[in-house]
Amino acid sequence: MSPGNEAILEAQALSKHFGGTAALKEVSFSAAAGEILGLIGPNGAGKTTLLNLLSGVLRPTSGKVLFRGRDLTGLKTHAVARMGIARTLQTPRSFPSMTVLENVAVGALFGHPHGRTDGAIKSLDLVGLGERRASPMSSLNLQERKMVELARALAMEPRVVLIDEAMSGLNPTEIEDSMRLIRRVRSQTGVTIIWVEHVVKAIMEVVERIIVLNFGQVIATGSPAEIARNDAVVEAYLGTKA
Repeated sequence: MSPGNEAILEAQALSKHFGGTAALKEVSFSAAAGEILGLIGPNGAGKTTLLNLLSGVLRPTSGKVLFRGRDLTGLKTHAVARMGIARTLQTPRSFPSMTVLENVAVGALFGHPHGRTDGAIKSLDLVGLGERRASPMSSLNLQERKMVELARALAMEPRVVLIDEAMSGLNPTEIEDSMRLIRRVRSQTGVTIIWVEHVVKAIMEVVERIIVLNFGQVIATGSPAEIARNDAVVEAYLGTKA
């Protein structure tokens, strides 16, 4: 683990079956406090399924999820959120008729154990949308809606944020902006980030460590440089050896 702290979130032999199909097969890993951990793999590798297990959207067929040493396996989504694990979605979901601030405040109410919304403005400022807080969600472009999705997660005051494809659908300039944003979020909040992404450039330049899934199994774990040189990863995902 890096950056050298003790584990805050652990997956222990997580498996998930849908009927006769094994989406995940005994996946184990740990994320350190304050780490940015990348999760990559081909389509269908089980990445989003893993985030769903970590956030309580799905229950594992077997295995455990531990958060700060506590077993969260089987807890409902709101209970997991209030323990300190927030989640963003690949396709932003919002209430179009509500303002940006109202959308973020909804997340804070869902995820905070005491129903506090005072973190909503702070999280909007952090992602760079403080001046748009009175704007209707319908006026935002895709990048801005993804930023609201992240702000809503941060308004929960989490210890861990699970990010699902923050760069999907963005142009190169927006991708660079989003990379800087993820770095800024970690540096200013100290939150642990577990980040699923298909934009390999972004993952390679931002994270400290990468886990690679293929056919529901972990095939490699290491630094970006180590992953880029790993023959199994090259064959399964990257296409050409770096």
